[in-house]
Amino acid sequence: MSHELRTPLNAIIGFSELIGGELFGPLNAKYREYTSDIQASGEQLLGIISDILDLSKVEAGELDINEEDVSIPEIISVCELMIGSRAEKAGVEITTTLPDGLPLLRADPLRIKQVLLNLLHNAVKFTPEGGKVGVICEISDDDEVRLVVKDTGCGIAEENISLILDKFGQVRDSHTHAHEGAGLGLAIVKSLIDLHEGSLSITSELDKGTTVVVSFPAERTIRSS
Repeated sequence: MSHELRTPLNAIIGFSELIGGELFGPLNAKYREYTSDIQASGEQLLGIISDILDLSKVEAGELDINEEDVSIPEIISVCELMIGSRAEKAGVEITTTLPDGLPLLRADPLRIKQVLLNLLHNAVKFTPEGGKVGVICEISDDDEVRLVVKDTGCGIAEENISLILDKFGQVRDSHTHAHEGAGLGLAIVKSLIDLHEGSLSITSELDKGTTVVVSFPAERTIRSS
């Protein structure tokens, strides 16, 4: 999958981006639309393949984490920048709440970005125009770093929360039928948090929104001397 599918997909995405940029001449409106669809479909499929590969590595015990002292505000800033255009297009406002004197976190920065991007992507995707997504970082009384993503989206029925944490688990109802996906995002988030000895909790209410809390053990909290 990594070589035989990723390589041609990257070519499809690259060439569609080149054509869409009209590098070798102008396109009419219909061709421009088709080119944009090709690129979006390629990127969606590439994302699914990457998710499957990550889950396969986790299950095989081959996904390593490269730990270092991570600044959570920096991670949040990068992720908001990456998801910003999607949120703007969807008409969703993203806000950030950070306490003063936030300690560092001993973690793999690449994987923490992957976790937050997955959570933000879901929050934006299931929040209607005019809604809000909040990113909150807090320190618990027992010195755990907690990363919270809260939205005002369509929400999930309580009985379906365990389903969306399963691999390929999806809720098919009137609230979610318009949003396609492979149902891998939260399964990957949970696997990556497990690798950091952390925990994931989800609370939600239909038509009111969803709150996801990622907690890291106190042993990973790095305070300056």
